[in-house]
Amino acid sequence: MRKFTVDEMLTAFQLKQMLYDYIEELDLNGSKNAGAFFTEDGAFVTPGGSFVGPAAIQARSAADAHHQP
Repeated sequence: MRKFTVDEMLTAFQLKQMLYDYIEELDLNGSKNAGAFFTEDGAFVTPGGSFVGPAAIQARSAADAHHQP
């Protein structure tokens, strides 16, 4: 079994928490701040196109939220 250093375990925990926070944002906050979870070069890729950077991803999330019942 693989052994992890303390730094690797801390990084894994932080990434897991960020993922939980992102899912909570999508599920409970209507994606109002989804763009905040992405870096300037971060990409959200969908069948409808690619959206790069927090502003573009946020605009896409807002458009999606607007079309939800």
